[in-house]
Amino acid sequence: MNYEDLKKLINNVIENEFRTVEREDFQRLDEEVLDEYTGYTRKITGLQHKILDGLTEELQNDFSKFEELITRQLCIEIKYYFKRGVVAGTTNLNFLRDTGIIEYID
Repeated sequence: MNYEDLKKLINNVIENEFRTVEREDFQRLDEEVLDEYTGYTRKITGLQHKILDGLTEELQNDFSKFEELITRQLCIEIKYYFKRGVVAGTTNLNFLRDTGIIEYID
């Protein structure tokens, strides 16, 4: 397998795993973090309704488009950092020499 094929394979694995993790719907969050997340969700939803109730239909549509664009942009950022984390975690393994779990090869 050449470098480009390997790179494509790794990118496909990362994309697949991102989608798998994305579908877990926060099932693995600890209770404290989940409570914090739920609290933010409630506050965001309340603000969305408050803002939308005070807008004309045209501005409501613009606000919805704005939210969609922000969400899409955030998804791109999340995917980027997920991929960078995987790359960093699989290429910078210097920490293994201190774990004693497996033999580290210099």
